[in-house]
Amino acid sequence: MKKFKTKNFPTANEISSELKYERNKIRFRRIIKSSVYALVLVAAIAVLIATLVLPVLQISGTSMEPTLNNGEIVVLFKTTKLERGDLCGFSYSNKILIKRVIGLPGDYIAIDEEGNVFVNNKKIDEPYITEKGLGECDIEFPYQVPESAFFMM
Repeated sequence: MKKFKTKNFPTANEISSELKYERNKIRFRRIIKSSVYALVLVAAIAVLIATLVLPVLQISGTSMEPTLNNGEIVVLFKTTKLERGDLCGFSYSNKILIKRVIGLPGDYIAIDEEGNVFVNNKKIDEPYITEKGLGECDIEFPYQVPESAFFMM
């Protein structure tokens, strides 16, 4: 009598577990892919918000001490509604500066020899100043702030 070789075919349980493994592999890849897409989307939205709505800056320099110190991190809020005394960030000579709004459009600004600042002939109270300093200035006082402009120090 001849003997036949028999092949071991997988059982129904083995086929079922292999199918389950393959489905889980596909599901895992899908989850990873969607997670990566979600993270990229969140990062892109965060960058847009940080650059367009709420820029984050690090203070470098001592010109705004004691209000803002060198190395501090600030978040700016973009607005066009500025009031006297507000801190404002703006671009000047390829740098972002943060200064205090002193004069609004149409105001008259004057600074005397002692460093006192007058807005519309009234001396302003500047409790945030520790010492007055007269720097270089190419503006002749009294100076009228042009419409749609602000005077900052």
